[in-house]
Amino acid sequence: ALAPDGRQVLLTARSFFGVHRVKVENVPELGGPVNLLFHGTTLHGAEPQNAEYLCRPSNYYASVTAIGQTYLGLEAQRTNLRMGVVGLGGGSVAAYVRPGDSLRFFEIDPEVNRIASNPAYFRYMSDCAKGPVDVVLGDARLTVAREAAGTYDLIHLDAFSSDAIPTHLLTVEALNVYFRALKPTGVLLLHISNRNLALEGPAAAAAKAAGATALVQRYRKPAGGNMLAANSTDVMILSRDPRALAAFAADPRWRPANDRGVRAWTDDYTNVAGALIAKMMDPGA
Repeated sequence: ALAPDGRQVLLTARSFFGVHRVKVENVPELGGPVNLLFHGTTLHGAEPQNAEYLCRPSNYYASVTAIGQTYLGLEAQRTNLRMGVVGLGGGSVAAYVRPGDSLRFFEIDPEVNRIASNPAYFRYMSDCAKGPVDVVLGDARLTVAREAAGTYDLIHLDAFSSDAIPTHLLTVEALNVYFRALKPTGVLLLHISNRNLALEGPAAAAAKAAGATALVQRYRKPAGGNMLAANSTDVMILSRDPRALAAFAADPRWRPANDRGVRAWTDDYTNVAGALIAKMMDPGA
């Protein structure tokens, strides 16, 4: 079947959280057909099917993006990385798992897990990871809180790109949950790309309240480049040990995060309207 956008539809699945579709698009830069995972109108995963490109992270997760730089930067410094990712999508970052590393996804929607785990659609988890990858289902505030303290080198939050974001994952209290699960030198990566909301201010304010240093990068794809090969990405990295971010701080692509004078979100206070207005006033925010 063809979708209204002209793409072939391989799968349509509905869950409590909405409608998921797997579509195919031809992308010459990625060797031809690319499987895409959509939740509503938001793209959550893309995997090239050409054997030469199969295990190459793409879209937001390509090696040149701020997310890719974070994974490769930590891998250059550490072996046997323990990584946790909130938000599964198509499982793209599993391609960064080396022998000795491990990765645990925290995903609220069982349907997403079924799709990403099915090699008929995506093979990042089944074929590309070189170390163990598993998935824990449930709300990440609860499931991450059950992890042993000091477990992870990296926790990556990738739950904010949709139109309706889970604000309870970006509060001061939530950041404290993640930092408890991180090692003292651990790094928290927030993927704050959002077409409707300016999230740097609230995230930076929450980072400050949680006692963390924070850096930001707004990676922009090359002019004329296909977004599926490498997409523009807004990322914040945080650590309670500034030394863990030293190599990134020395890289001119990263800058200190700016809370823009906004109030940190907490479990008792969020200001989505303020983030919406800030985005309208500055679409680049």
